[in-house]
Amino acid sequence: MMINYYMIIVYCFIGGLPSYAIETVYQTRLFFKGDIYFIVSDLASPIIDILKNKYNVIIIPYKQVIDAEFNQCTEQYIHKFSIVEAAKGRERLFIYAFERFAVLYQLMCQRNITDVFFIELDNLIYDDPLKIGRAHV
Repeated sequence: MMINYYMIIVYCFIGGLPSYAIETVYQTRLFFKGDIYFIVSDLASPIIDILKNKYNVIIIPYKQVIDAEFNQCTEQYIHKFSIVEAAKGRERLFIYAFERFAVLYQLMCQRNITDVFFIELDNLIYDDPLKIGRAHV
């Protein structure tokens, strides 16, 4: 019996969108035809148009999925995070690493999404990610 299974892929990048976002999504599209969402704070990036028009990516503005509770907690405990001043444009990298999960959760709640493959932007897919999901259905 064939089980119908639907999953989306979500990427998230807070900060200046790197050019390799195009290659990452291109590689994903070689194996995955379903919906790809990309939470982005850098909406002025020319990469956005390429992702939307060439690779059919659904762009989610970061501001629409900000988690106020996460931000409040972060500010309260900011002294517990490493802020790397030498990492120009990525000073708050350690905070962003956690925040991506908070904004993903907000996206899932807002859009009533349940089956998500959340992947780091600098990772590549070399097979159909639905195979992973089907193994757990």
